[in-house]
Amino acid sequence: ADPEKTSKGMANLCGVAGLSTQKIKELASAGDTAAKQSYEDHYTGAISGGINEFWTQERYNVHFRIEKEKLIVSISDKTYDSRIGPADRSDGFQWYLSFYSALLNEVGATQSIVVLLDNPGLEVHADGQRDIKRFLEEKLPTAQVIYVTHSPAMIDPYRLEQIRKVELLANKQGTRVTKLTLE
Repeated sequence: ADPEKTSKGMANLCGVAGLSTQKIKELASAGDTAAKQSYEDHYTGAISGGINEFWTQERYNVHFRIEKEKLIVSISDKTYDSRIGPADRSDGFQWYLSFYSALLNEVGATQSIVVLLDNPGLEVHADGQRDIKRFLEEKLPTAQVIYVTHSPAMIDPYRLEQIRKVELLANKQGTRVTKLTLE
C-alpha cells in the first residue's frame, strides 16, 4: 500500500528497478499471469544487471514477484538453489544492496552534489570495498564524494592525489584539510 512507510530500502530498490507502487497494484490485479511474469522478469533483470555490474564477488539475481497486493523480493545465486530473502543474506550484501539502491534512487548520476560517507563498506570485505569505490566513481561522476576510511582497500594506490589529511587543530581552532604528502 505504501512502500515508503513499510521500508525505505524496499522503496529505493523498486525505484531503481523502475517499479512504482501504481505498477505493483496494476500487476497485482492483472489476470494475465504470463504478462505479469514478463514484467517481473524485466524488473529482476533491471536491478540484477545493475548490481552485478559492480558487485564482483558473486553473481546475484534479485527477483521480484507480485502476488495479490504483495511484492515479494528474493535473491538467488550459484551457491543456493532456492531463493532467499534479502534479510537472510550476509550483512555485507545487505549493506551493498541498500547502499546501491539508496544512492541511485535518491541521488542520481546527473546531479552535482557532495556525498559524505563515514566508513563506506565497513561490513564488506576488501574486494567488496574496491567494488564500492569503483561504483562511486562510475555511477556518480559529477558528485564530489568524500569519505572517511580505515581500510586500505578504499584507497587507490595509483591515485594517491585523491587522499587528504585531516587534522583537528588545538585550542578549538577547527579542522585543517591538506593534500597528503609522502615523505
